[in-house]
Amino acid sequence: MSRPVNLDRERRVKSNLARLSALLRADPDLEGRTFAALAGSIPCGLEAPLCKYAPIRLPDPFIERAERLVPAVNTRRDLIAFGRLTRTAVVRLAVARGLEVLEAELVDELRQLAAEADPKGGTNGK
Repeated sequence: MSRPVNLDRERRVKSNLARLSALLRADPDLEGRTFAALAGSIPCGLEAPLCKYAPIRLPDPFIERAERLVPAVNTRRDLIAFGRLTRTAVVRLAVARGLEVLEAELVDELRQLAAEADPKGGTNGK
């Protein structure tokens, strides 16, 4: 005996696919990146080998801030190529952007550390 079809679910899937299709048609760059990610040409954050489990505790105000950002983030078509973003996705995005800021602020220190670690080009602390 076959399972009954959940028509509400089917309608949601069809609606979401139409929405995604419209977003991709409107933005060729997003369409290219999405196609490449789905084809496995670039990492899209869905591949388990690219992720490491790193549980952290966050203060309640950080969680509340992330929750307040979820609706706004979900209005950005460049951020929702893979569906509705959750609080976890917002925290990941914040970590990624925060790391970019820290790397930019510490560019000189990072260069110095790289030079010291390179036995051919660095001073090795001497």
